[in-house]
Amino acid sequence: MQFKGRNMSVIINIHDKRWEQYKIDFVKVGASALKDKGAEVSITLTNDVEIKKLNKRYRGKDKPTNVLSFETEDKELLGDVFISFDAVMREKPDNFINHAAHLVVHGVLHLQGMDHIEDKDAEIMENREMEILRGFKMTKNMNIFSIFGLLLLGAIGVFGFAPFYFWPLTIISIATAYYCMTWAPRSSRGMTIGFWWGAGYGIASFRWALESIFANEEIAREIWWLYPFGLIGIAIGSGIIFGLPFWMTARTKSEGWRRALYFALAWAFVLWLREWFLTGFPWNPIANITLPSLHLSGLMIYAGALGLTFVLIGAIASIPEYLRTRVKWQFLFFAPLFAAFLLPAPPTELTDTFVRIVQPSFDMNQKFDRESAEENIRVLMKLSQLPSERPLEMVIWPETAFPYAIDSRIRMPALGVPLVAGVVYFEVGKPYNAMIMTNAEGEVIDKYFKFHLVPFGEYRPFGDIIPTPGQLSAGPGPRIMGNFAPAICYEIVFSDSLINRGEYPEFILNITNDAWFGTSIGPHQHLDMARRQAIETGLPIVRANHSGISAFIDARGRVLQSLPLEEQGVLDGYVPAAHSVTVYRRIGLNGTMLMIILASGLILLLSKKRKTL
Repeated sequence: MQFKGRNMSVIINIHDKRWEQYKIDFVKVGASALKDKGAEVSITLTNDVEIKKLNKRYRGKDKPTNVLSFETEDKELLGDVFISFDAVMREKPDNFINHAAHLVVHGVLHLQGMDHIEDKDAEIMENREMEILRGFKMTKNMNIFSIFGLLLLGAIGVFGFAPFYFWPLTIISIATAYYCMTWAPRSSRGMTIGFWWGAGYGIASFRWALESIFANEEIAREIWWLYPFGLIGIAIGSGIIFGLPFWMTARTKSEGWRRALYFALAWAFVLWLREWFLTGFPWNPIANITLPSLHLSGLMIYAGALGLTFVLIGAIASIPEYLRTRVKWQFLFFAPLFAAFLLPAPPTELTDTFVRIVQPSFDMNQKFDRESAEENIRVLMKLSQLPSERPLEMVIWPETAFPYAIDSRIRMPALGVPLVAGVVYFEVGKPYNAMIMTNAEGEVIDKYFKFHLVPFGEYRPFGDIIPTPGQLSAGPGPRIMGNFAPAICYEIVFSDSLINRGEYPEFILNITNDAWFGTSIGPHQHLDMARRQAIETGLPIVRANHSGISAFIDARGRVLQSLPLEEQGVLDGYVPAAHSVTVYRRIGLNGTMLMIILASGLILLLSKKRKTL
């Protein structure tokens, strides 16, 4: 079928009858894109079969595409535009008319010499397309409904993490946002989509951090007003951080598996930056959704959470790319995931070191009440001296468990066995969040100062502008105490930071206080950050938490024993055995990021050379 406009400038050829069900004035749309109304273009409405043949014959690509433009270089007879019904339906089934009109305008502008090879030209072409389409009211700016949809889409991404572990929702969330990004015009819209998705993801993932405002009544009365500002800050910060991979990918002009590779590379790069930016906050790398799978999470032995996140994001982005193109190369990222199931999962081995974890689980108001200090010590002593099945080699109290600040003149309570305890320690007049070790008589024989402090919780990054519960000093850095590597609270979330090169502890001892966050998802996810650390380093972790979740974790991230949230008690057990030094521990975080960049560059270079042969 063929239709012509009144001025004969646009000829419409319908080669697939399915186009007839949509009432689109293609003549008017096509004519609106013409500068010279005396010129003539031909628009053929066809399908994947015909357009695939044309693509293979004239462009050497044996696959369908959405639109093809063939210029004649004649000022009057400009050329032909072919549009595939199947591609439009596949790409924008919920917005078919708008997308089809967009492709018509895009194709006609190509016939008039416009292109999008260079960023400057692409911006000019895109602006012209939007200007034309607005005249037909066929484009829609981001409105409250699309913003709410992206916020909700981002929020459901949290369900792949602890304590839910419903990982399909995380995959769907990221894949859908990625799909929206691939059809958003240029990088500015890509950043908009990424920002609102990231804002929803961040609020759902990190809102628990604001629960600390209300954990203690005295502190809550002072800084309760910060909650809405904190929520807005989380939304903006997360929107920018998680919007960056979308923006960076949208700036590339790649498609298919190459675009998925760029997206994975950008996501990994942003995760790497999160380790260092300001004080760093690499919470919940996407790799953590694999923790229920011993085989998949085992890949962190070789590439850490950074490398596994790179692979997972590439695989997730490959799904919409494959649905668009049906090119099997999109499954490039799935190869390591399938190979993971071929790797053996070693059994858990235990050492002869038998220790006790004390979980006092005081209410935070009681913990900070000076009048309750003696009672708190009594409870700690009572729990520490409960009968045990075997002789204890160590008793462990969680972060800041001892209710008084101490210095070198103070002797701790004598338990008859060595004690490791979290305290506030003064040295040269400076307060530190410390882990101390005493002998059986209570004499302090070693101490470690936390060096990675929590902003707004342990120090004021902006002076006295924002109230902060404490103003502590930072320790000199990681070190070994006895036969273990100490880590206080937040320090356990940082890859490649707890153990100096050339040091080989038998395990990591993590003391923490998650009572600040109540029964939110925060303590569950904090435990998973410790499990991830165990896999990356090949070291077991003994974890003492004030109100839970205290646990023994083996070197493959398996939780062998644990005490649940807000349960007072003790956990006695053998320290699991360490594995050999992992590949990731030898390479390190920065080395892994460098390898990801080099591998991605090599793949892109080889594919480009193959394409030109």
